[in-house]
Amino acid sequence: MKKMLLAVAACLLAACLPAFAQNGGWEVSLGVSLPGYDRFTNIAEINTVKDPGGKVSRLILPAFSVQGGYIFPQAHLGLFLSGGLSYAQARYTGGPSPLLEREPVFYLMPQLRLYYKNSPRLRLYAFAGAGVRIRHFAETFDGSTLSETNCSFAWQFSPFGMSVGERWAFSFDFGTGFAWMGAQLSVGYRF
Repeated sequence: MKKMLLAVAACLLAACLPAFAQNGGWEVSLGVSLPGYDRFTNIAEINTVKDPGGKVSRLILPAFSVQGGYIFPQAHLGLFLSGGLSYAQARYTGGPSPLLEREPVFYLMPQLRLYYKNSPRLRLYAFAGAGVRIRHFAETFDGSTLSETNCSFAWQFSPFGMSVGERWAFSFDFGTGFAWMGAQLSVGYRF
C-alpha cells in the first residue's frame, strides 16, 4: 500500500515540475460533502425486526477532503491530488448485548480538471479522478470485536465545478462517485 501511495505522489510531482516555467499556480483546499453512497453498506444492515424493542442510533459524519494541485493556464488543465475521510457509526441497544459498528473510509485519488473558464476571479471546470479507497469495518458485540480492512478502486466525476476568488477561493462542485456524492463545498488558497 505504501509503495502505491508513493508512486502516485511521485507521478503527480513529476508531471508538475515542467509547469514552474508557466504562469500557473498552486492551489490547496479543504472540502466537506455528503459521503459516497457505498459507504453505508454495512451500517444500514442493523435489523430491528428480530427485536422490535431495540433502538438503533446512527452517527454519519460528512466526508472531509483535502485537495492540492497545480493549474496549467495555457492548456486549461489542472492536476490535483485529493484525499478524504468519512466515518459512520451505528449502535443497537436491543437484545442481551449492545452492538456497535464503526466504518471509517479513506480515499486517495489523482484528479484531472478541465477548465471551461479560467480567469483569476472565476473558474468553471469539470474533473474526473480515479484512485484507491481503504475501508475499515469493525463490529463490537458481547465484548469481542471483529474487524476487516479492504482496499478497492475509487472514482469521482464532476461535470460542473465553480471556484470564486483570487487568493482565497470558495468552490462548489457537483458530482458523484465513491468519494462523495451530490455537492462538495470547499475553501482554498492559491499561491
